[in-house]
Amino acid sequence: MALCFWGGLSAWGASKELRVLRDTELKQQPTEQADVLGVLPQDSMVGTAGHRENGYLHINVETENDEHLEGWVLETNVVEVAPPAHPTHPKGKQRRKIHIPQDEAALLKRDPSFLYGVLAGANYSIAQADNSGINYSGIGFSGGAFAGIFVSNNFPVHFEVTYSNMNLVGEDGQALGFGFLELGIIPHYILPMLPLEIFGGLQYAFGLSVGNLPRNVTLESPSDLSNFGLQIGAGYRIPLAYYIDMTARFRYSTLFQRSPFAFHILGLLLSLEFGG
Repeated sequence: MALCFWGGLSAWGASKELRVLRDTELKQQPTEQADVLGVLPQDSMVGTAGHRENGYLHINVETENDEHLEGWVLETNVVEVAPPAHPTHPKGKQRRKIHIPQDEAALLKRDPSFLYGVLAGANYSIAQADNSGINYSGIGFSGGAFAGIFVSNNFPVHFEVTYSNMNLVGEDGQALGFGFLELGIIPHYILPMLPLEIFGGLQYAFGLSVGNLPRNVTLESPSDLSNFGLQIGAGYRIPLAYYIDMTARFRYSTLFQRSPFAFHILGLLLSLEFGG
């Protein structure tokens, strides 16, 4: 697929033609955390009017379908191309066609539409027995995977599957353990121009295992603990590569049931997310 890049603004005395030195992200704003509009392949020819900010240079891109993109690239990733001594092209808008791979061309014309990834980390859990009022607490682990869609550029919805293990000790010294498989629908909101996100949604926790159940608690099966719950939290996003982010998440979750135990879980997890 062929795209046509041009720069038709008049600053710097005149519009300049630039060559892209290496595969370069086209940013929506002149910051490292800004949304990525696409990738300009190495040796692309683009135009600029010379507006600079925070080490970025503003450029215009036009496709062969007359679709226009404006964005920012790092100044260090482009170099000015000297004009020919005897130009033969007519004055006005200058065009130079190049061939780039079809997948890269598609990326230049759309935002990410889906995502997937994995997550893992530690949790601190509290389980309160309703018949005795004894609190059990301790550290466990959580891990799983997720996939999702972008409702908008800053609003992805995650479909998560995680397993959480709780190793607890009661105020009376008795050890107690639980295992849950959690299915969740968790909308996220990515704050514009900041590497932060907030999230919250519903989940269903299947009780898989119970260890060292107190004698005064009646439970026929771990599945009797299964119930709906709530999950809320926040995350700090770290871009690793194009459409690849690592996020440190802090979350709180609870189950709606209160018998025979009420659960409160704090988690600190790392997620690795891929977009496309």
